[in-house]
Amino acid sequence: MDPAIGFTASRVPHILTPDEYRKRVNAVVKRLDADTYITGVCWGGDEYIALAVRRYHPDARLIGVVPSLLRQVSSKAMEASTELIRMPPRSSYRQRNVKIVELSTRMVAFWANSRAHSGTFMTINIARRAGKIVDADIYNV
Repeated sequence: MDPAIGFTASRVPHILTPDEYRKRVNAVVKRLDADTYITGVCWGGDEYIALAVRRYHPDARLIGVVPSLLRQVSSKAMEASTELIRMPPRSSYRQRNVKIVELSTRMVAFWANSRAHSGTFMTINIARRAGKIVDADIYNV
């Protein structure tokens, strides 16, 4: 069992429908085993992850790291979280992503790898430098 699995995820890749993306996320989250899960609570991938954690691991702790800019935040992901960590005012999404990596012992990514300059790509690189992600935990969506 992993102590804390963090996630980074592309919103909704253009090559998948939202339902196809949700099914891929569900299939991966269902197989995981952790005491704690951490996600960024934005719409799309983060939301799908939060809902999958609640569905397949209802007793687990789910930490939602809330960015300071709320325009992309999913109310469903926030409601699914058992704990919210709010980033300070005027903090960046990069700072939120660093926080997710810091709180995690292992990272899992759902990445539409056509976007090499996305926040998901940045977070994968932060996690790699921290030794918290391996290629097998990067799912192409």
